[in-house]
Amino acid sequence: MKFDMSRGLEVGDALVIGLRKFYVVSDVLSIKSLTGMVFGIMVSPVALVVFEGDQSYAFSLTEGKDVSIEDLIGKEPSLKEKLSRNLVSVLATSLT
Repeated sequence: MKFDMSRGLEVGDALVIGLRKFYVVSDVLSIKSLTGMVFGIMVSPVALVVFEGDQSYAFSLTEGKDVSIEDLIGKEPSLKEKLSRNLVSVLATSLT
């Protein structure tokens, strides 16, 4: 039997607490048969991205590794689109 395996970073929905928005970024691995039957899924949180006003930062959830939002987007460009509402103001501020 042949399998289709895919892996990538995914962003969960925002958790809003006060003026802060929190996003969990997870590494998702899925294994499916060519007919679409799911054989396994592994989800591992790798970072917590925080937006607070015009500031943003990321915390690694993996022991011993530093992470930045730019690093996460470099690994998975689709994250920029998912976080775009918050990134537009933050990146514009950091580029000036």
